[in-house]
This record gives sequence, structure tokens and C-alpha cells, in this order.
Amino acid sequence: MGSGYGDNSVWRRLFGGVKWNIIEAGAVAAGNLAVTVIVARLLGLDDFGAYSIIRSTVYMMASVAGLGFGITATKYVAELRNADRRRLENILGLCAAIVAGTAACFAGVLLLFAPQIATYSLNSPQIAEQLRIAAFYIFFVTVNGFQVGILVGFEAFSFLAKINLVQVGASLATAFLLTWFLGLTGSALALGATALISFACHNLAVRKELARYKIKIRFTDLWQEKEVLSGFTIPAALASVLGAVVMWGGSAILVRQADGLAQMALFTAAYNIRSLILFVPDLITRVASPILCNFVGEKDKRNYSRLFLFDLAVSVTAATAVAVVLVAAAPYFLILFGKDFLTGSAIVPAMAVMTVVEVIANVLYQPIYTHGRLWWQLRVVICWSAVYLGMTYGLTESYGALGLVYGYLTAHVVSAAMYMYVVFQIERSAGRTF
Repeated sequence: MGSGYGDNSVWRRLFGGVKWNIIEAGAVAAGNLAVTVIVARLLGLDDFGAYSIIRSTVYMMASVAGLGFGITATKYVAELRNADRRRLENILGLCAAIVAGTAACFAGVLLLFAPQIATYSLNSPQIAEQLRIAAFYIFFVTVNGFQVGILVGFEAFSFLAKINLVQVGASLATAFLLTWFLGLTGSALALGATALISFACHNLAVRKELARYKIKIRFTDLWQEKEVLSGFTIPAALASVLGAVVMWGGSAILVRQADGLAQMALFTAAYNIRSLILFVPDLITRVASPILCNFVGEKDKRNYSRLFLFDLAVSVTAATAVAVVLVAAAPYFLILFGKDFLTGSAIVPAMAVMTVVEVIANVLYQPIYTHGRLWWQLRVVICWSAVYLGMTYGLTESYGALGLVYGYLTAHVVSAAMYMYVVFQIERSAGRTF
């Protein structure tokens, strides 16, 4: 058995990681909010709605292109960085080769077919050129997601925090300057520019961590690790692809409604409340995940259960407290984006409830991830997707952006219930009890 739960080294790992994650998550949350406010004020309601659907589209395509290799990197780096370095080198080589190919492929697809996507999928042919410009974001963010996964597996949270501080400054400067001078086109350019800066910084950090552990990414005998693909990465990729496409599909349904771009703008402004509610839960869960992977490898059942329950209790309590405050302060928050956004106040309470349920689901996902039960994750995502699309399609025509929130809320309730069932099955088979 590995080091005990009460051992100072475990606590140092957990709370040391949390300390750096507070810095990183705080910088990211503040930076994203500031960029969104800046762009919203410079563009106005309709153009900000166009920017929102452009950003949603490239986010979706980058998520699909990543194929779950970020979480694959985290799991196997955490488990094998000391136990089996040669196998880890082969796994990282296999993942890196595939990620580079898919990143280039999806960026190329958007470059070639931006007019068709803008016209036929989004019913907004006027944004075709900006959509094409944003394609460069897809390549750098996709590869960078894999790099971030490696750093999380190494528990290199200090590197991640410092990098994100740099990235926040770059995002603010590029978003303001390019949007000020070039409008919506500048906003699209800023997405790619920021992604390039982030990629370069993370690449330097990955190189340092690999050198510290004396690990090299190998591109020979890659197919030896094909079971990693079939047992973990393929279901993770399918779940990631399905989830990303379906989420984008919900946004596309909203945009195609009457006054769709304006409704998308209101949804995006209110959606920033979600990131504030997720602040503490995300930083706790992100640090806990690689440690839980270590506990699985060490067969440390007692400490696994304690850390998992700690994550669940702290995450749900923090999310609920922040949600209550933000609901009360909704008008003061939305006015940051401009007076036209105050009509989105009615969206905030449903958004807050939806996010708390999402937090519960996210923590309950951890045993599925750490035990490599990703085929179960795919089943959950299939059900989540069906519920989300059904609710969104049925409600957005009458309720606009609020209908999209109701779609998310209902889908998260279903997924949380399914996760709870699977978690108890995993815990029972592992011989653990809560």
C-alpha cells in the first residue's frame, strides 16, 4: 500500500496542487470573463452573438479533434511515470502522433468548408470569413490539450499556473487590440493568436517535465500499446466527440431561431456564471484525479474512498454557496456586458441550478475515469446527448436561451443519476465501502 491518507506527503500533494490551481483557475476565470466583457462591449449584442457561435464552433471542433487524448495522457503519466517509463514513452508517442494528425485534419476541414458551415448549419453566411480565420485556433488548442494532459499527470500544477498567468495577459491584449481595430474579424484572429502563445508556453513546460523524469516520447513500435486505444482512448474519444458535437448542435438550434444571435449572446453572458460556480470544484477535482489514479495503481482502497468523498463534499458545498450569491447578484453581473444583456437575468437561476447538478455529475465521473471504465462513460454521454438535444429542440423556439439552459439541466440530472449507479458498482467490485 502507498502512503496513507493522513501522511503529510499526500496532503502536501493535494493542497500544494490546490494552491497552484487556485492561482491558475483564478487567472483563467478572471481572464475569460474579462475577455468576454471586452469583446461584448466592443462588438455589441448581435456581433457578440456571432462571435459566440464562432467560438462555440471552434471549441467543438477542437474537442472532437482531441479525441480524449488529454485525459489519456493524464491517466497513464500519473500511473506509469515511475512504474514503467518505457511503456509510458510508447503510449505518449502513439497519442502524440494521432493528435497531431487529427488537429491538422480538423483545422483543414474548417478552412475549406467554413462557408458551407456558416450558411447551412448556422444560417449565418455573413460570418464565413471569420469562421475560416478561427480555424487556426483548432490546431494549436487540440495539440495543447494533449500537452496539458501530460502536465496534469506529472502534477506540474505550478507550471500550469505560471503559464496561464502569461496566457491571461496575452488574451486580454490580443482580444482588445484586434477587436478594437478589426471588429469581429479581429476577435476571430485573437482566438488563434492566444492559442499559439499558449501552445508554445506549454510545450516548454512539457519538455522540462519529461527531462526531469528522464522520459522521451518514442515514435517506434507504437502499435504495441494498441490496447490503450481500445480499452481507454477509443471510448473516451467517442464520448468526447459526441458530447462536443451535441453541445454545438444545441447552440446551432438556438442560433437558427428568430433573434437567434441575440439569444446566443444572452446565453453566453449568463454562461460565464457557470465558470464562477465551477471554480472551486474544478480545482479540487483536477488535483484529486491524478492522485486517485495513483491510489488505484497502489490498490490503496481506504485512501481512495476518503479522497473521493472529500472531493464530493467540498465541491458540492462550494458550488451551492457560490450559486446562491450569484443568483442574488445577477443584474450587477450582467450589466458588465452592457445594458442590453440585462434581459438575460431570468436565465441566471436556472443556469446556477444546472451548474450545481453538473458539479455532482463531474465528481461522480471520477471513479469511472480512474478505473478506466470509459465504455460506461460513453453510455452515459449517449443518454445525456439524447436528453439534451430533445429538450433543446423542443424548448428553444418558445423559451430561447432559457430553453437551452433547461436542456443542459435535464441532461445533467440524468447523467448524475447514471454516474451514481456506476460508482456504486465500481466501489462494490473494488471491495470499498463509503
